[in-house]
Amino acid sequence: MKKPLIIYFNDEKMVKSATDHSKFLKKMNLLAKGNSIPVSSIEDFGTLINNLADELNVYVFIHIMGDALGENIPLDGIEFQGKSWAISLKQEYPNCNFLFVTSNLTQTTIEIYDGIPAHNITDLMDKIFVKMSDEFLPQKVREIKSLDTSLQVSEISSPTNESVAVSKDIVILTALVEDEYNSFKNNMDGEEKSSCFIGKFKEANDYKKEVTLVSQLRMGMVDSSITTKNIYKNINPKVLILAGVCGGRKEKKVKLYDIIIPKNVIDIITGRYENGEFIPYGYNEKINEGLIDYIEKITTNPDFVLKEMYNLIPNQKHDRENEIVRKIKIHYDVMACGAFVLKTDKFLDETAKKMNDKIVGFEMESYGVIRATEFIDRASKLSIVVKSVMDYTDSKKSDTKIIVPTSVEEDVDKIPAGENIKMMAAYMSSICTRALLPHIEKFIKDNNI
Repeated sequence: MKKPLIIYFNDEKMVKSATDHSKFLKKMNLLAKGNSIPVSSIEDFGTLINNLADELNVYVFIHIMGDALGENIPLDGIEFQGKSWAISLKQEYPNCNFLFVTSNLTQTTIEIYDGIPAHNITDLMDKIFVKMSDEFLPQKVREIKSLDTSLQVSEISSPTNESVAVSKDIVILTALVEDEYNSFKNNMDGEEKSSCFIGKFKEANDYKKEVTLVSQLRMGMVDSSITTKNIYKNINPKVLILAGVCGGRKEKKVKLYDIIIPKNVIDIITGRYENGEFIPYGYNEKINEGLIDYIEKITTNPDFVLKEMYNLIPNQKHDRENEIVRKIKIHYDVMACGAFVLKTDKFLDETAKKMNDKIVGFEMESYGVIRATEFIDRASKLSIVVKSVMDYTDSKKSDTKIIVPTSVEEDVDKIPAGENIKMMAAYMSSICTRALLPHIEKFIKDNNI
């Protein structure tokens, strides 16, 4: 996987405290190891962004320019140069997520702009590239360039652009491009449209008809609900499938790479604070019972996993994928949904016991998709969720298996060291989704949808 590029705002001409290069620039050069590009103005940033590939992952850092103030300057009430860059960036590129950075530890407690503090550059780079923390995620260049704060899928089937008009029975939606979207696209032949991919799967045993593949610009329920509305409005599918990765609840005997196809989704973050305690409302949405019941009957047959999913793995794949598929179990019941990446011990289990003990997993988009589907003005509308477990939402959560644990209890999943868990889970979700497509098509036909 290609390492994200760092674009950072910095102006060495303003530095008063360094004779050659600032302390910040020296640290940046050391930590980024040639994988960074400096800009000193919004114009420079715009020129650079417009010349980068749309699918490139980038981080945007803004050096607050404390060095420009000189040594031993009182910091209270100071207007940092970084604030000016941030204001211009928000005006010109409203979808750009940036991070304030500094090499001065005393400046990390100061709010630079709009209540946002600066991060120590050494600590930040360690979290991103060494610990691979989900706290800070890169953006696609296309997300930054988009001036539309709604979602690009709204352009699909625009009445003024018939060349991008699409109308397919089945749409597959993912929240992430890097692993989830690409797990489908890499196994398809087709054509990239303005904001979607239309094609057929390559494998001989695969679903034969065209499907439309769409990815959100950002993770979360807000984008998933808006994208769902635009998909049904502009593509008008008969079925929308939300695929990708999620967290699993180990207490319910859910294991890594297992599939979760929920019957219900529950919002665990909307609620009220009362007397210092958060009380969730527990908004709940049922997923189309007829389709889910039909799928459950299909998937309880061992042949679905052992033959239909297994047969979609190409011959050139290593034995690891074959080994995983043989062990996969498919879980139903309830999916919890929230607006944050969950990496806290016992949170999911304790929340489930308070709200709904049938919760088997957690992710960030399902409630938005299913809730939005309820508001679509159509006689028939079918949205379902098919996600694969990549972690247990605890402090050990990581995209990649770093080391092999020493005890059997710590390694119940027996994941090899170095395995990209997120990528593998996304692939398992795609395999399951593709195996389901012929059955979903039959359900559509049998029910005259």
